[in-house]
Amino acid sequence: KVKKVNSPDYVESAKKITSLLSSNETKNTGLLIGHRIVNTPITLVPVIHKNIIEDVYWSQGIQDLDPNEKKFYFFDWLVFYTKIYNNAEGEIIFANYEEQYFFQHKTDHVVWNNNNVKKFYEVVNGKNREVTYKEFVTVFVVPFDKVAEALGQMQRGVGGVGSVGGVGSVGSVGSGGGVG
Repeated sequence: KVKKVNSPDYVESAKKITSLLSSNETKNTGLLIGHRIVNTPITLVPVIHKNIIEDVYWSQGIQDLDPNEKKFYFFDWLVFYTKIYNNAEGEIIFANYEEQYFFQHKTDHVVWNNNNVKKFYEVVNGKNREVTYKEFVTVFVVPFDKVAEALGQMQRGVGGVGSVGGVGSVGSVGSGGGVG
C-alpha cells in the first residue's frame, strides 16, 4: 500500500536510500529506469532483463579492460525509478508488470504522488468498465545478489503466457559469471 510521505517508515526508507546513494563507502549502485517500448511482447521482457545482467557479467570477465572502468561493473545495488498506480483497494499496480518482481526484493523504497491520474479499462463480470487510478512515482533499492531470483520469478510469471521460440529460460546468476 502507498504510505503517507511523513510516516516514520517512509522517512526511514528515504534516509537509507539517501545514505546509500551518498555514501563514501565503496558501493557500486546501478540505476534501472523502468521504461520500455509499450507493446513489447510479454514473453520477451524477462529475456531483455536477463540479457542486461548477462552483459554486466560479461563486462566483469573482460581480461584487458582498464581496472578503473572494470570496477563499475560490480554492482552491490540496483536503484529502480518507475511509475506505479494505486487502486481503490490501496493495492500497488506497476506501470511495467516486471517491476513487481524486483520490488518484492527491495530493501527500501519511497513513493510520492505526481498529481497525475490514468484511466484504465477493466473487465468485470464480462463487462468493460472505466476506472481511474492515481499515479505515483517510486524509487526502490534491490541488492544485486537478488536480481537473479527476481528474474527467475519473472520468467515463471510469464511461463503460462506463451513461449518464445529459441529463447531459453532465465537461470541462476552466480559468481561463476553468467546467467544460465
